[in-house]
Amino acid sequence: MQTPGLPDLFVFLPLRDGLKIGFLDWTPCWIEVKARSGKLRPAQVEFQSLAVDSGVMHIVGWTDTVIDALRIGGWLK
Repeated sequence: MQTPGLPDLFVFLPLRDGLKIGFLDWTPCWIEVKARSGKLRPAQVEFQSLAVDSGVMHIVGWTDTVIDALRIGGWLK
């Protein structure tokens, strides 16, 4: 049992460009991996909105989409 809408992964990504928020030197990020044709369920949409409204990254997509987002963000080469 888990909370409805909870994404697949919660990761801590290192801060980019030397940015630091208080004592934090990492960026929290939720990741929801979906099949190519997969869509978020209503509870997942609600969780995504809560995360984004709280200033927490939330990546959703197929494996390649997630990898691309992390590459664009500078966390993967």
